[in-house]
Amino acid sequence: MRCTSGRAETFLRDAALPRILLPRCARIKPLRDTPARWNSGTPALKIICFQDDAIYTIKAAVTFSGGTNPTLNKTTSLTVNSLWNPDGFVDRTIARIGGVPTMASDEPNGTGTWRVTGKGTLTRVVPTSATINVIPTSQFYNKTVQHEQTHVQQWIAGAGHLLGDLYVVNDFYNQIVNLTGTSQSDLLNKLGTALTAYVNSQGAIVQSRHNQGEHEAYAVSDPIAPQYVYQNCGQF
Repeated sequence: MRCTSGRAETFLRDAALPRILLPRCARIKPLRDTPARWNSGTPALKIICFQDDAIYTIKAAVTFSGGTNPTLNKTTSLTVNSLWNPDGFVDRTIARIGGVPTMASDEPNGTGTWRVTGKGTLTRVVPTSATINVIPTSQFYNKTVQHEQTHVQQWIAGAGHLLGDLYVVNDFYNQIVNLTGTSQSDLLNKLGTALTAYVNSQGAIVQSRHNQGEHEAYAVSDPIAPQYVYQNCGQF
């Protein structure tokens, strides 16, 4: 199985079925007659895949009495998708450094050089909750909640959390503490530029840890029933 853009592209091979591209999969115990084995020599897991969409063909025939064409036939299709995509998410785009540092001029009248004098209201802003699209009555609800809650916990500040070392006020403050400006507006412009660069650099690190984050979250949600559709299945 190979994965592209977070989607498992798996071909299900079976003598009775055509080769078709399927996006969802689950791993189950091997059948007794399954000959395939991993390199380790243990029985291979059988990969069962599911279509997101169920496509129904609807045929209708209307018969009229009399006339040259007494029967009218029409065919159409109906696509039904009962899956949630995404089933849930944690909005990482809100991550930033909020607030402003304190500033002051060398001169009481504000005409001197402006400097950063303290952290002021600088604050670490990161996700603290998840959006769950799966309805509470669904069998996949708890599975989704536990998966997304793992992503929320990855943002907790400090060691032991995947993203806990990012968007740190002290780190940003150390980058701006020596900035100066010819006026308050000049200093504010420089602070804005520094903030943009810092947030972009932190965002790049978040992106680089995406697969690791998903691997951690699936390690929590995969064992939770039902063990299909919303599974890692080798993607991360």
